[in-house]
Amino acid sequence: MTVSMTQPVPAPTAEPDPMILEALRRVIDDQIGPRRPGVLYQNIDGAFEVLSVVRDPEGARALLNRRCAQWAVIVRDVLRADGEPFAIGSVWTTQDLLIRAADDACVLCGYWRCRCGESFAAGAAVKAEVR
Repeated sequence: MTVSMTQPVPAPTAEPDPMILEALRRVIDDQIGPRRPGVLYQNIDGAFEVLSVVRDPEGARALLNRRCAQWAVIVRDVLRADGEPFAIGSVWTTQDLLIRAADDACVLCGYWRCRCGESFAAGAAVKAEVR
């Protein structure tokens, strides 16, 4: 007996699991670290000003020419007079030193989502006292 199908069976559409998406977002946040537009940081390669953070995987893959890129950071080397913006995909490590945080970051740890245990409001109060 021969069975023929006139139409192909459609593949089941899977809805993304919200818990997996949240876990991926947290991993990406940890990899990017406190780098947001306006941040100045230093490492063994130089001192860099963050111009933009690209969280779109397709855009990041195009910028970095890597098939697996999920994000990219566009920076400018501030130690070079001719410093042109370029994209990087290196993760934030303990070797990176935050020099200047973005205006909306915690003044103590430099992260937008405070990691030092202080509340954002307390950090804002400290920042107001410094100014």
